[in-house]
Amino acid sequence: MNSRKLATSPSKILITLLKLIPLVGFSLAAAFPVYYMVVTSFKTRLDWLANQFALPTHISFDNLFRRPIPAICWYGRATV
Repeated sequence: MNSRKLATSPSKILITLLKLIPLVGFSLAAAFPVYYMVVTSFKTRLDWLANQFALPTHISFDNLFRRPIPAICWYGRATV
């Protein structure tokens, strides 16, 4: 069995951390649109106009149940 030694020297730890920084940055960049969509879906229009990136002051489900979801119709048309 061939096992790798753990990076114990400070230079190896630094190199490993420098490799992880771009990965963390890309992960945050990929996760931000999902965060924005979820947070925005629970905001009222006034909350959204006041601050688009903050958490909602109170949770509102009106945006989720106000009208039918047109995406379901779009998927139905796309399969035909």
